[in-house]
Amino acid sequence: NLHKKMRRVIKIGITGGICSGKSQAVRYLKEMGVSTIDTDLLGHQTYATNSPVYHKLISEFGKQIIAEDGKIDRKILGSLVFGNPSQIIKLNNIVWPAIHSLALSDMKAMEKEIQDNPKIKQVIAVEAAAMIEAGWQSLFDKIWVFQVPTDVAISRLAVRNNMSYSDASSRISSQLSNEERAKSADIVFDTNRDASLVRKEIEDALQQLLSVSSKL
Repeated sequence: NLHKKMRRVIKIGITGGICSGKSQAVRYLKEMGVSTIDTDLLGHQTYATNSPVYHKLISEFGKQIIAEDGKIDRKILGSLVFGNPSQIIKLNNIVWPAIHSLALSDMKAMEKEIQDNPKIKQVIAVEAAAMIEAGWQSLFDKIWVFQVPTDVAISRLAVRNNMSYSDASSRISSQLSNEERAKSADIVFDTNRDASLVRKEIEDALQQLLSVSSKL
């Protein structure tokens, strides 16, 4: 039916540093009926054996990054680039465009599903830790940034990854700061609070988006 009214699909970009609570936020959104995409999972897909990214990474970083099973050993690759800005740029220039194109095709497929099925909420949330660094903000109508104070993130990471406080601290300080991320945000969520409060705040923000969208 050509006269069927197209529903406006709202795209939310979800970002934040390590241990900022962004993955939990995406789980809440999923429970609320939002279609979600995790670019970290897409990142894993891009590393698949014999993919274009696989071959580019081996030619750039050498066969030392191949594990015994023939797959790319992301730990070895990570240790090669960590703390080396020029190597990190090389890695990102290979991986980010591949993730971007997978995310775009997933979003297109979800949009079609939303248009075809009026029961699905017209919202897509994409979790992307490196969204701002990769310059993907233009893909989204709204950007939600999740954060905790730096010392909380360091403690959480040290416990989660069983690493020393100083190693966790250097991991966190290698990322964008909360202040830098907040500059791109439509909403900043502080997740260093009771989970039910954070969930309620997310739910309210979602309802507001849906009510504005229904009036368009």
